[in-house]
Amino acid sequence: MKKVFLCDYSDINTNDYVVIEVEELKDEFIIFLNGDMEIKIFSSVCPHFGGEIIYDKGRQILTCKWHAYKFSSDIGKCLTYPKNMPNLTEYNSLIEEEKVFLVLDE
Repeated sequence: MKKVFLCDYSDINTNDYVVIEVEELKDEFIIFLNGDMEIKIFSSVCPHFGGEIIYDKGRQILTCKWHAYKFSSDIGKCLTYPKNMPNLTEYNSLIEEEKVFLVLDE
């Protein structure tokens, strides 16, 4: 198991979402608390054309800033074109000492 530090828990507790680039993994991640106060981590790069994904906390939905594609905030499934678009990649999280880590199986 490999842990990668993303942010402090207070960052996602006080903001609707946080976007973090991790050069080591060559990806960018969106981290947020869902309606059940569970930490969710997805790739923040839209599989359609690489636009940034944002989280609408009120509607509990992920949206691409470029073309407004909508994704489920539970599983990352594309809601706009579900048959033609891959899901956003979801990652596991771990909280240790008020820090949020992305967990990768090695």
